Amino acid sequence: MNKLVNEWIQYAEADLASSELQKNRSGLYHISVYQSHQAVEKIIKAYLIHQHIEDVPKIHDLRKLTIIAKQHGLDISAEQKSVLDLDSFFPKLRYPFGDQINAENAARCYEIAERLVDTIKSIITEQT
Repeated sequence: MNKLVNEWIQYAEADLASSELQKNRSGLYHISVYQSHQAVEKIIKAYLIHQHIEDVPKIHDLRKLTIIAKQHGLDISAEQKSVLDLDSFFPKLRYPFGDQINAENAARCYEIAERLVDTIKSIITEQT
């Protein structure tokens, strides 16, 4: 496996581990959701690098990243609703909106991220 791809995977897994640590800590649920979002963003970018995409977009929009990844062979359409659900939290992660992220949100986002990281990592590994 390409060294850079492996590094992106390691960062995605580290973000996922961080999300897991924070998801049960009151007051830090938004950090857990942020880390879940980051994990999915990084694993999709690992896939794009694995596909020899030279200019991986420097964006955080998971919907757009999955569209780009699909154009390069990654079909996670069965997870599209989950991707959109996770992506919907992104504006709330950056700035307070008066709408608190709770433990249930953190747990759901962690489960989505864990599933996507495992799925996409397996696809990368199978193609190596």
